[in-house]
Amino acid sequence: MATFVNAGHLGQGKRVSADGGDALTTSTTYHIFPDNIRYFDIEGNNFSAATVEIEMAKQPYAVVLFTQDDFVTAPSELSVDLQGVAAGAVAIDAMDTEANGDFIYVGSHVKFKGIRVLMVDAQVNANASVMTVRYWDGSSLTDISDTDGTISGGATFAQDGDITWTVPSDWVKGRLTDLESFSQPQQNVVPFANHYMYWTKIEVSATLSASVDLENFFLLSNETPVQFRSAREMAIRKTYKGYSGLALATSSGTVTVAINAHGLNSNSELE
Repeated sequence: MATFVNAGHLGQGKRVSADGGDALTTSTTYHIFPDNIRYFDIEGNNFSAATVEIEMAKQPYAVVLFTQDDFVTAPSELSVDLQGVAAGAVAIDAMDTEANGDFIYVGSHVKFKGIRVLMVDAQVNANASVMTVRYWDGSSLTDISDTDGTISGGATFAQDGDITWTVPSDWVKGRLTDLESFSQPQQNVVPFANHYMYWTKIEVSATLSASVDLENFFLLSNETPVQFRSAREMAIRKTYKGYSGLALATSSGTVTVAINAHGLNSNSELE
């Protein structure tokens, strides 16, 4: 990616789109923000028709916690690694059933309608296992009735895909201390244990393969996309109370967009 410096309050900048811009169509694409972002600007060019508009929705930042011992010890916090600009390999090797203490919590400060999951191609699950996603309704964890796009041949986390659901009207914010039976020592070791968030709990019905690696998690925004044609600049924070990136498409036709991320000042290093 191209990196450049802007004068004034925007500080260091980094190109989020490809050099020359990204081609948008009516199919949604996802663009991850670098860490330490404070502003971004987006501009469209080469609109295929006068009626074409850019459709933009902010992707909520995901807090992702993976435990294999029912939170007896500190869970793996996967949030940063799964939402980084550089693709990584985040292990959920041999993830077992909830009854055996294994599950993933995914939370956000706003409601979301699903999760886009990208797998490391050579490290997918091959064991027959079905995913269940639960949400907090204020008194219990309830099946959200998800559609699992990562399932293949009866094996969840077997391919890239979207895990989607209809956002429940009774989904409310809660603390992990409300959702799980925590001892005081557990509260001290579990990140975000006392943060009010919209939580989902991902469980599997049978043990996954010995080597299963995730590459990225993107939360699917529940907000109505904003439509526009002229250039825009917006303040943004890539934190647990902010956003990890953008979901972009067109209302019709095609357009080329340039997206630039900016730090707060010249000392804000974008990664």
